[in-house]
Amino acid sequence: MKKFFLLSLCSYTLAMPLCAEESSEFTEKEKKKDTYRVQEPADKIYLDTLSFKLGLSQTSPDIRETNGSIAGIAAPEEQGTTYSLSAVFNNEYMPFLKPYIEYARINYDDRNFSIYSLGLRHDRFINDAQSWEWFISGGLGRGYSHWTNSPAPAAASGVAGDESVTATFQTGLDWYFTPSWAIDMTLRYDLYDMDTTVVQNSQVTTISDGESLSALVGIVYRFGQRSRQDQRDNDGDGVPNYLDRCSNTLENVPVNGRGCPQESFMFNLSFEFAQFKVENMVDKPSFKVVEFLQSNPEYSVHINGYADNTGGTVVNKKLSYRRAKAAADKLIENGIASERLSYEGKGQKYQWTDNDSKASREQNRRIEAIFYKAGSRSSLIERREEKPVTVVTPAKTETQE
Repeated sequence: MKKFFLLSLCSYTLAMPLCAEESSEFTEKEKKKDTYRVQEPADKIYLDTLSFKLGLSQTSPDIRETNGSIAGIAAPEEQGTTYSLSAVFNNEYMPFLKPYIEYARINYDDRNFSIYSLGLRHDRFINDAQSWEWFISGGLGRGYSHWTNSPAPAAASGVAGDESVTATFQTGLDWYFTPSWAIDMTLRYDLYDMDTTVVQNSQVTTISDGESLSALVGIVYRFGQRSRQDQRDNDGDGVPNYLDRCSNTLENVPVNGRGCPQESFMFNLSFEFAQFKVENMVDKPSFKVVEFLQSNPEYSVHINGYADNTGGTVVNKKLSYRRAKAAADKLIENGIASERLSYEGKGQKYQWTDNDSKASREQNRRIEAIFYKAGSRSSLIERREEKPVTVVTPAKTETQE
């Protein structure tokens, strides 16, 4: 009855680009820490994982007696240990099923079982970060039993081992603490039919081993990138889901190696000649500024206004101030608290580029919006004060002030 229940349970289970910049020191440090070199696509690496597992085992042997019992026979051990070594391979024809080979050894104080098996494994990541992977597998093989301490009394004949076809079912979780290494937790059920017969005179005792249940923990190493599915990037920020700690980043917001918005970043937007209103901008923000500030209340904005060298210094100072103030006012109109905003006019003091052409003068007629968390503003602004730093000019996209 127990075998039928466990087999039924196992059968049921089996049926189941950036427009901005952050400080270079922070970016490089984070990316080196959180990214890794992809060797080859998964379907070109035939060996997927290697694993070693170790744990405890429980069994319930059946004892049958013929023509009376044999005096002095010892009861077989029911608790022991299990370890296994396995290799899982990629399968480009059916990626959802991966073949594996495995060697397992189940040890009790008086006997042990060696099981060699082949099977198929299905796995699936169960969270967006893809650090937890659930799996289930089933396999067939051959098992061999060996007695190290005979249960038979001295007067009985020797005890020999047996062999049998085996079926193995496993399910568990792998926790990936790096892209390649994981801690494994497995529940394993082995089904076999191995008899040991002890004879004394005309009396016969048969010890039958038919199943074992094991709980194991182990270590897993995965070769290359984990799978084509593993490289999914749902929010399109360039960081795969399993590394992404901020899974809903707005499009074009610059992120660090963990997929979260950089602590400080900036962009420049140019204006038409002698104009200062938001609607006179030549460029538009390439990400939704208001939505970003609403969903990230820890960020503030400092806006610098600039002018080209056309006209007098005093006039350009006022014009640059109006440009910065108009941008800040637009944010306030859209619900951003004024306490999170600051602005100033720089005039023509800090030129982005030379003023030798119409295009270069347009680049100097601009605002510079610096987004920052507490503690990260001063260094970025001070660096801008020393000299202009080249950044990527945001692409013209749909307006969202």
